[in-house]
Amino acid sequence: MASALAPAFLVWILLLFLEKDSARNVAILVFLFALVFACVLGVPTAWWLRRKGWFRLHWMALAGAAVGYVPILIASIPRDRPGVSSSVNGVDLMVDGKVTPAAWLHWPMDPWPFALAGFIGAIAFYGVYRAIARDMPTAPVQGPQ
Repeated sequence: MASALAPAFLVWILLLFLEKDSARNVAILVFLFALVFACVLGVPTAWWLRRKGWFRLHWMALAGAAVGYVPILIASIPRDRPGVSSSVNGVDLMVDGKVTPAAWLHWPMDPWPFALAGFIGAIAFYGVYRAIARDMPTAPVQGPQ
């Protein structure tokens, strides 16, 4: 839950600072999106890191950024769309339905907010996990007999 709340809280604070009226609604969407990502991709990744013995803050933060970045990067691959033209800041990304080289250069930059949300969420997850694990008694693990 903390891994979804942390990015949503930061987005909410940022939008309040920028005086956006939609701050609450956007924060709720960020929370729901981050919650799905945390459950579907984040928890299995944390489990894998723990199993490999790599459950450290820096690996969790890097994995969280990757979990946020890579799926959005894949989902946003530029595709030809007949009859569509688009541009960003005067740079043509698509002309008459054909993707331009500028679109391919711009494409890896689009998902960085998701990487940042994953990074923050992973740090929150790691912190909560460590706080809870510190209070739990540890039992010796016994192998098959």
